[in-house]
Amino acid sequence: MKAFTKTINVLLCAFLMASFTTPAHASSITTIVDNSGNVGSHTSLAINSKGLPVISYHDITNGTLKLAICQDEKCKSRIITSIDNEKQVGFYTSIKLNSRDFPIISYFDQTNGDLRLILCKDKVCQKSIIKVLDSEGIVGQYTSLALINDEIPIISYFDQTNGVLKLAICHDADCKNKTISIIDSNENVGTNSSLALTQDNLPVISYFDQANGDLKLAICRDLFCENKIILTLDSKGNVGGDTSLALTKNDHPIISYWDATNSDLKLATCLNPICSQKIITRVDSEGSVGFNTSLVLNSKDLPVISYLNSTKGNLKIAVCSNIDCTTKTITSLHNNSQLGWFNSLALNQKGYPIISYYDSSNSYLKISVCSTATCTRKTFADIEPTTTN
Repeated sequence: MKAFTKTINVLLCAFLMASFTTPAHASSITTIVDNSGNVGSHTSLAINSKGLPVISYHDITNGTLKLAICQDEKCKSRIITSIDNEKQVGFYTSIKLNSRDFPIISYFDQTNGDLRLILCKDKVCQKSIIKVLDSEGIVGQYTSLALINDEIPIISYFDQTNGVLKLAICHDADCKNKTISIIDSNENVGTNSSLALTQDNLPVISYFDQANGDLKLAICRDLFCENKIILTLDSKGNVGGDTSLALTKNDHPIISYWDATNSDLKLATCLNPICSQKIITRVDSEGSVGFNTSLVLNSKDLPVISYLNSTKGNLKIAVCSNIDCTTKTITSLHNNSQLGWFNSLALNQKGYPIISYYDSSNSYLKISVCSTATCTRKTFADIEPTTTN
C-alpha cells in the first residue's frame, strides 16, 4: 500500500510539473503613450540616467518627427514634442542620449530623400539643431545611430540611389564637419543596418544584402572604415532582414535577424571580434516569426530579443540563457492583436525589458514594461517559467 501511495504521489507530482511546462503568462504593464492621430511607427527607444524611457517616432497623420520623454518608468506621465515639423520626416528613427541625457536622433526625410540628424540642446528638446547630413540622391533609410564617447554622432544608412551601405561620421558633437564613407559598394546592399561601436569606438555594422539574400557584417579597423573586414554570416536562403546588432564586453558581435525563407527568428553569435568563428541558432520557428527584431545584451552579455509574430500579429520576447540562445525563455506579450510593429527594446536599471512599438489596430504608440527579467510571472508555487531548448 505504501509503495502504491508513493507511486501515486510521484505520478501526481509529475503531472503537476508537466501542467506548468507551457509558457508562463506575460507579466508586463502596457501604456498608451500617444494616441493623437495615427502615431507610433518607426520607434526607437533609449533609457536616460534616471532609468526612464525616451522614444522617437513618426507621426503618420502629420508626417512629422515626435519625441516622448517619460516622467515615470511606465510612461503614465510624459512630455510629447513634435521636434521636426517638415512634412514626411521621421522615418527610420534611431535615438541615443548623450552624457547629459540630451536626445540625438537620426532619421529619413522622405520628401527630399535625405539623411537628417537632430541634436537636442536640452532633455526635452525645446531647443535643437537639425542637420541634413547626406542629400546625394535618395539616402537615409534604415538609419542606425551610435555616439562616439557618448557625444559625437556616427550613423549607418542605406543609399537607395546607388544601392550601397554608407556611414556618416561626425567630427564633433554638433556635426559641423563630417565624413561620408561607402562601406559596401556591391550592388543593392545595406538595408536593415544596425551599428555598434567597439571599446575603441570603431564601427561594426550588420546589414542585409538584398541582391543575394544574405546576412552581412562589416568590421571597421579605423573610425572612417577605410580598412575593414566584410563577412557573409548567413546565406542559407533569403536571410538577414531586420538585423539588430550588439557587441559583448569583449567586442564579439551578436546579431538577431529574420529568415524570410523559413519565416523564423535567427541569431548569429560571433565567438571572437572578427567573427572568424560563429554559431547560427534558430531561436523561434513557431509560425511566421522574426520580423522587426530588436536585440540588447543583459549584464551577463546574454541576448534579449523582441520581435513580431506575424501569424498572430503579436509581440514576443526571447530571453536567452546562454550566449548562442540554444536555451531561452520565450513569452508572448500580447496575444491575437496587431501589436509589436516597429518595436524597439531596452533594459531598465533592474535589467527588465522595456519595449516601445506601434499598435496598428488602433494606430497608437505604446510601451510595455516587464516586471521580471524574462517578462513572465510564475503560475504555480515557485515553478519557474518554461525554458525552451
